[in-house]
Amino acid sequence: MVNRGVALYQGKVFVAAYDGRLIALDAAIDRTNGKFISAKNFVDVNWATGYDAGGRPIARPEARAADKAYDSIPGPYGAHNRHPMSFNPQTGLVYLPAQHVPLNLMVRPRP
Repeated sequence: MVNRGVALYQGKVFVAAYDGRLIALDAAIDRTNGKFISAKNFVDVNWATGYDAGGRPIARPEARAADKAYDSIPGPYGAHNRHPMSFNPQTGLVYLPAQHVPLNLMVRPRP
């Protein structure tokens, strides 16, 4: 995962991942836990159907098809880059800038 900044609140670390997930992790005082709590999309994501119990994306087969192109959202520029993010404890909301730059991708067979 590419980390471009985090927000911390009430024992949770919130990370806006490059691939469009907002991830919540347990921020135990002893720093030995780091247990995955949840992952939710903060932008449209069409290459994954959801996330497994460990927070890993479940990729759609058609997003990796070798015989045809696929419009991937978010594209390779990501949904969130180097911009800072924050959490407002009064509203319970995470604020972060996001971008929507789709790109048509296709697997190129190796010679």
